Amino acid sequence: MCIRDSTEGAFNAVSIQQALNDMYGGVLNNPWRCVAASGSGASSHQVDCLKELKDNGIKIVAAPDSDKAGIKMLQKLQKGDAITHYALTGQEDIDWNDAAKALGKKEFTKWFFSTVKSI
Repeated sequence: MCIRDSTEGAFNAVSIQQALNDMYGGVLNNPWRCVAASGSGASSHQVDCLKELKDNGIKIVAAPDSDKAGIKMLQKLQKGDAITHYALTGQEDIDWNDAAKALGKKEFTKWFFSTVKSI
């Protein structure tokens, strides 16, 4: 089973993807695939694509920033029934990339998983 993670920005997606790749021993062993959905600008096409993946049994984790744009993205994805889980940093001024740089890959991965909640 693959799990998809949708972030606001590309740097956040790359930071999460790299940490997860490291944890799973490389990209080929990692069931996670991170994509950036442009925050509150997530298009209806992006929402529809994530919903289609979800409807096919793939867990979708939305991981926006904890600011207004991120919360708007989360609401848009929830309204479109496109996610199964969500994760938030819990601080408006900290994004996933900031946290990854501050914590290092191993600690960041533990922390990231601790923030994932079911819808």
